[in-house]
Amino acid sequence: MKRRLLTLAIAGTLSLQASADTNFGGNYSIINAEDSTPTAITLRGGYEINPLFSVEGRVAKGFSKDSIDGMEAINGKADVDYMYGVYGKLNTTPDKVLNLYGVLGYSYAEFDLRSDLGSISDDEGGFSYGLGLDVMFEDNASINFEWTRLFDTDELEAKTFNVGVTFKF
Repeated sequence: MKRRLLTLAIAGTLSLQASADTNFGGNYSIINAEDSTPTAITLRGGYEINPLFSVEGRVAKGFSKDSIDGMEAINGKADVDYMYGVYGKLNTTPDKVLNLYGVLGYSYAEFDLRSDLGSISDDEGGFSYGLGLDVMFEDNASINFEWTRLFDTDELEAKTFNVGVTFKF
């Protein structure tokens, strides 16, 4: 009996590994954070558990600052210091040219707010979700478009629109 369970466990692990792919990519991210829209460069890495589900991690660094609405007179600017997130990704048509997907997970970000009066940092994190579209242009490469709500706390609400490229290995 133990031998059968061990054989089934090994066979299940091997089949899981055989269907698993890793992916890596990058995005240009436009962040809508209340009264400003700074941008960031995001690196993504993921592991495909099966064709319909994968897990993904992301890290981002601010790329450009944006003025803060209502604070132009004192040169108010917002910048993303860094962001990270961990997500589950559910694919609808993973082997097709167009793949609509959803993400669900956790995101965290630190923002720098600067003006003629000084600067402060604000960090927030929370539950995240989003929808995206992968457009395959090679067997192992796709362009993606994604909207994600990073978090919505008492202090700050942040959403992103991402455009990028992903490669499967």
